[in-house]
Amino acid sequence: MAIDFLIVGAGIGGAVLANLLSRAGKRVLVLERDANPPQIVRPEILWPATVRFLESIVPGGRLPDSAVMPLRSLEFEYRQSTLFRISEEFFERTGVALWSTNADRTRSLLLSEAQCEVERGIEVTGLLKEAGRVVGVRARSTGGGIDREIASRWTIGDDGGRSIVRRECDILMTVRTPAIDLLSFGFPLPSFMEPATA
Repeated sequence: MAIDFLIVGAGIGGAVLANLLSRAGKRVLVLERDANPPQIVRPEILWPATVRFLESIVPGGRLPDSAVMPLRSLEFEYRQSTLFRISEEFFERTGVALWSTNADRTRSLLLSEAQCEVERGIEVTGLLKEAGRVVGVRARSTGGGIDREIASRWTIGDDGGRSIVRRECDILMTVRTPAIDLLSFGFPLPSFMEPATA
C-alpha cells in the first residue's frame, strides 16, 4: 500500500500530525534520525489549551500521569543564590497557567497512540522530485549503508533547525545559537523542594 504521508522527524509537530492523520485513516510513516528516544529530560513549557488538546489525543489520563505537570512557581538561581522568584501568587494574580512537560515522553505517548509506522535510526539524505513536486525521500540507516527511496503522496519536514526538507525545497532559514544555554536533567524530587517548582 502506498504511503499517504511521510513525516521526516518525530518532534512534537511530527508526532501530533502522525497521530491525527493516522486517526483519519491515512497511512503514515515517520522517519526519525535518532535510533532511540533521547535519554535526557528536555522540558518544554506549554499553555493550558495545548495541554487540553494533547490530552484529547492521548486518552486515559496518561499524559498528566507521566509527561506533564502544572507549574506553580519558578526560581532563577545563579551560583547557589536565588536571583528572583515568580511565585504561585503571581501566577494566580496574572491568570497565567503554565505546564511543564517531559518533551520526549510526550512525543513517545503521541506516537504510541498513533496507528502509524515509525522507523528510527533513519537519516534523510535528499528529496525525490517529479516535475518540481516532492514525491518522497532518499534515506539510509544512520549507521551507514545504501540509500533507499521511499515514495509518498505528501512529505512533511519536522526535522529541526538544519532541515534537509527545507533546504531541498529552497526554504532558507538562518539558525543562531541562543545567548543562554539551558542544561536540564531528570532526578527524583527531593522531599525539601516544593512540588511543581522549576
